[in-house]
Amino acid sequence: MKRSTARWILLLLTAINFVNYMDRFVIAGMYDALHTEFGISNAEFGLLTTITFGLHAATTIPFGWLADRWNRRWLVFGAVASWSIATILCAVVKDFWMLAALRGFVGLAEAAYGPVSIVILCEIFPEEKKAQTIGIYNVGMFLGTGVGLAMGASLSRHLAFIVVGAPGLALGALALIMPVSATRVVQDTRRTSLREKAHLFWSQLTHLMSLRTLRWMLVGGVLVSFSAGGYITFVQTFVARFKPGFTAQSTGITLGVVSLIAGASGLLVGGMLADRLQKKYAYGRLLAVALGFLICTPFGIGTVYLDDKLPFLISAFLLIFFMVWYNGPISAVIDDCVDPKEAASAQAAFNFVIHLLGTAPAGIAIGAAADASPAGSRLAFVLPTIAALAGVAFFFVGCRHVRRDMDERNRRVEEERAAGLLPAA
Repeated sequence: MKRSTARWILLLLTAINFVNYMDRFVIAGMYDALHTEFGISNAEFGLLTTITFGLHAATTIPFGWLADRWNRRWLVFGAVASWSIATILCAVVKDFWMLAALRGFVGLAEAAYGPVSIVILCEIFPEEKKAQTIGIYNVGMFLGTGVGLAMGASLSRHLAFIVVGAPGLALGALALIMPVSATRVVQDTRRTSLREKAHLFWSQLTHLMSLRTLRWMLVGGVLVSFSAGGYITFVQTFVARFKPGFTAQSTGITLGVVSLIAGASGLLVGGMLADRLQKKYAYGRLLAVALGFLICTPFGIGTVYLDDKLPFLISAFLLIFFMVWYNGPISAVIDDCVDPKEAASAQAAFNFVIHLLGTAPAGIAIGAAADASPAGSRLAFVLPTIAALAGVAFFFVGCRHVRRDMDERNRRVEEERAAGLLPAA
């Protein structure tokens, strides 16, 4: 594929990822508005995140399995169009539970996008730039999160959902003309029964769970996803409540700008560092993940307890900068270790576990802790930092197993190329 074509695809998928996270986290800036309109508590506000990520997790594996077998362009289009329409409908509902149902559908539709987009990028860019490429792609995540927070805090609920939801309809249509093959590998055209397909699906998941690298990464991923989900859900409310000089509106805008700059720069630096470490060590990309979370820990504590505006903003910036290092490398490590026939399924299985056990319960758990604590959410907001630090140990242990799993993967790839199931390198 021409370099210019690959870059165009990267730009499009990054733009869709921007819309993805803008739609996902616009609601995080709406606590005051939703509390006034529906009378919700901290726990109920956290429940919106739990529902979104719960349904996201529940449907990730089936969508990932489908992405290895179905036309990827149509899958991307269907996902983007569906979550965009659901987001726009959130503008007109008049009942909290209808809003919760639509947010759940947003999470469900977004589950179809992540695995297939990452697999496409890993396919069309060189191996040695894999983490850097996914890091650039995930710049859209932090740009979208930052803009979503700002939109949710500064616009009315009705206007915010329409503004963030509409662009996805146009971007989804562009996905239909992406010049990529329908699937990554040659597909078996033999007719198989539903029972045979279910058996194949289960066999592939069993094989993925046999990879030691993936198992250790899953535990670490659950912990750091709990951390990230907790931070994003309550950061706007926490800052407006506890930090002097911030209002609800200024908090959303300020944190949006900080997230945009720190997140984008951290993703690029983390991806480039990971690829450089990979040239020296087989576990270089996973090492970058562990180092990022280890370094960010003191800044997580500082973000909670530093109240002067400048020290707080510096600490928050550095927390985000180092924490986001993991996004590009961790997806690249998965692709490094799994058979290309199972690439989307592996990304989906990983996302399923970390979102179901980590991100989904984070909102309601931290919200309930804030409601129950005499100190309010200040003490509860320490929990994400503790979770991130705990995840570091599991990533370091996972580094011990990367070389073996990569060697086995490379052996299988050569066999499949010889059999004509994969294109030549």
